[in-house]
Amino acid sequence: MHIWSKTRKEVQTAHLNHFGVLLRDSDFARFNARQRLAKFSLVRKLLYVLQTDWYATDVVPHLVDALRVVAEQNFSTDGAIKPIVSYLAANLPAGTHICSLSADSGTHRYQSMPGT
Repeated sequence: MHIWSKTRKEVQTAHLNHFGVLLRDSDFARFNARQRLAKFSLVRKLLYVLQTDWYATDVVPHLVDALRVVAEQNFSTDGAIKPIVSYLAANLPAGTHICSLSADSGTHRYQSMPGT
């Protein structure tokens, strides 16, 4: 990923958007996800890149979209859930609140993150 951060923004955007083509739009999306990209721990790598300043601010939405597509295709405990929870735990500022919507009453409930 670091090598891609050295390219022009148009190339970076095309590279990140290509994950959507491979994993969502392609006729071989399932094959690409299971046989080709699952071995690379892409969720962890994309989360790492998100922590760095390798990409310009206007490219970050494409990075987040690529992360979303990769996480959806590899949504498992080790593939997506643990890396995302670890990222959030390490990067959410102290005192951050999580909002949850109660399905039965339609009300919001806020709770503090552990350790805050």
